[in-house]
Amino acid sequence: MASGSSRNNSQDQPRLIDITAWRAVSSPDVICYLVPRLGEAGPCVARLAEGPHATSKHVIPRLQKDDHWATHAIALRLSSELADPLRGFTFGRGPKCDVPLTSKAARRDPNLALEHFRIFLDEETGVPVVQDSSVVGTLVDNVMLLASRKRKSCGEQQDNTSSSSSEERNSKNSKPLKNGSIIIVSLSDGSLSFSVRIPQNRTEEHRELYETNLRSYQRKLRLKAVLSSEKKTLEVRAKPNKQ
Repeated sequence: MASGSSRNNSQDQPRLIDITAWRAVSSPDVICYLVPRLGEAGPCVARLAEGPHATSKHVIPRLQKDDHWATHAIALRLSSELADPLRGFTFGRGPKCDVPLTSKAARRDPNLALEHFRIFLDEETGVPVVQDSSVVGTLVDNVMLLASRKRKSCGEQQDNTSSSSSEERNSKNSKPLKNGSIIIVSLSDGSLSFSVRIPQNRTEEHRELYETNLRSYQRKLRLKAVLSSEKKTLEVRAKPNKQ
């Protein structure tokens, strides 16, 4: 019943995909998967799978039980609809985040920020990068990332329009991700832990499709950045001068 209805959804609707169809269906569009490992990550992803309000922007594939015992994973896709594409995928307990982490325990935990971290693509290399946006920090591959300045929560105006430059990539609050990277958020009682899976076994056809999709994605981001900058310039000019 559920599998039949999922076939009728558009690609931007949530789908539960058996692992046998995982690569064939998603790889040309998938940047990476976040597989729950320990703590509240599993309940958070399970809530995403059950809540259509949270999953309408992302595919959440169904995985076979493996060493991470996960039944679902978050798929970050080039075609995902985001609140602000220039900022990438935002994660936190705030309801306006692209990926709300709102299990019963996580949504009440003061250590989990409204926007805790985000994942975006480096504009030069196309490599996924994780950046901390919190006060308590995000542990990535045993390196603690700390936001360099206070950042506003999901859905609010940000000071920067595009944050995927190499300068931010190399700052102390961000780190490039690789296949097998571990992202950990410490909660007041326990933690959230994800394993990053970057598709490694794409066929030549899928690899070419992904690279084509990536170039198109990057062009759209550059255009959006230019339009955003022009809009801000016009808004500044339209403000009355204070004598």
